[in-house]
Amino acid sequence: MTVGPLFWLGLAAASGTGLLLSLLQLQKRRRELTAAQAEAVAQKTAAALASERNHALESELSTLQQELSSVKAQLSAQSATLSERDAHHQNQMKWVEESRTTLRTELEVIGQKLLASSGKALETTNQKSLDSLLKPLAEKIDQFQTRVNQVHTDMVRNSASLGEQIKHLESVGVSMSGEAQNLTRALKGIKNWWVTGVRPSWKKPSSSPVFGEVSTTTHKSR
Repeated sequence: MTVGPLFWLGLAAASGTGLLLSLLQLQKRRRELTAAQAEAVAQKTAAALASERNHALESELSTLQQELSSVKAQLSAQSATLSERDAHHQNQMKWVEESRTTLRTELEVIGQKLLASSGKALETTNQKSLDSLLKPLAEKIDQFQTRVNQVHTDMVRNSASLGEQIKHLESVGVSMSGEAQNLTRALKGIKNWWVTGVRPSWKKPSSSPVFGEVSTTTHKSR
């Protein structure tokens, strides 16, 4: 049997097709491998980043735990200090109250003893002491008030007396002036009477204590 050219052409075509398919598959496998490698690198990088981040978080967590432990220790120390201070304060308050109660009791006992031993005498002494302090002051106040009243009375009295004295002096002055005038006239009349022999006649105001009404008479002989 003789193999013709068509056979060889067909064989060649079939071989080329297979080769082409193989090449296509190979390229696909390469792409898949490249993608897988890239994914592996990405995953490795992500894992490295995750590990680094994990270490950082662990370090930060450790630091926070240390700080928390330190804060807890400080709080515990402060709580103990506050408890000690509170206990000390409570003891001081208790001592103050006990001392106050004791002092009050002692004062009451002393007061009762004093009253029991010399109650009436103590009361009398206190009253006398109080009187001795207040009595001089009351006397001084009374004396001062009496003096003020006396001065006021004297001022009023002196003012009234001065007014009356002024009025009296004015009236006396007027009276003396009138009496002097009357006396002058009387003396002139008497002088003329002795010179001429004719007794003068004049009227003197009735208020004058010296002269009254005088009638006219003739004196014929000296």
